[in-house]
Amino acid sequence: MEQAMLQMLSAALADPAPGLSARVIPMPGLSRGEPGTYAQAPATHPAPARRPEAPIGGLNGLGLVQTILDHVHFGVTVVGLDLELLFANQAALRECARNPVVRIDGERLVLLDPYHRGELVRAIAGTQSGRWKLVQMGRGDDRTMLAVLPLRAGQPGAPALVVFGVSSDCRPLALQFYAQSCRLSPAETAVLRALNDGLLPREIANRNKVALSTVRSQIGSIRDKTGARSITDLIRTLGALPPIMPAMHGG
Repeated sequence: MEQAMLQMLSAALADPAPGLSARVIPMPGLSRGEPGTYAQAPATHPAPARRPEAPIGGLNGLGLVQTILDHVHFGVTVVGLDLELLFANQAALRECARNPVVRIDGERLVLLDPYHRGELVRAIAGTQSGRWKLVQMGRGDDRTMLAVLPLRAGQPGAPALVVFGVSSDCRPLALQFYAQSCRLSPAETAVLRALNDGLLPREIANRNKVALSTVRSQIGSIRDKTGARSITDLIRTLGALPPIMPAMHGG
């Protein structure tokens, strides 16, 4: 699936839908067919379609890929050789807004540490020959992991796909979505989150200042609603949740 998404994103950025208003940074002076056409601004007037495609849900090309990527909770960006930002999904925008290591300044990714900047630039340059690299930015609580992957190996000037590691701030989103889909109450959702954090029923009772029997009753209700056979089975289910980010575009 990841390879299919790479191919879709690469093709869509190379030939964006006319008039599409997307998080693609216009880079003047580039024309269709030249190296770097990923940065081309959407055309004002429709161009003849080379491959007529039926839109899916009213979307095609970059619009469809962007909508799909906005529902995953890890940052996905397309970055040029000079760190120019060509595409960013919602999770990437949110990550860069709160991250002290990697920021967006105008139309570029900005890294405050020159060493980290050099590491990322070299990793992006390496994608020109098909190499990928895992790059660590920052230290301690500010540490950010970036996967730098080739979009079009062998094409001079082609940008790279830069994927952010999953932020701990985003992990509860999938759990919350799962709780809502199983119709858990707010109290049951809180217990589910505590179980996912590794707390024992007695520890949950102490933290919530309720009787242990209350927590056990809530766990029983959670198991009934989710179909889990045991707490262990429930935790395994939580670990297998897909990395979704449901409609968080506003905050």
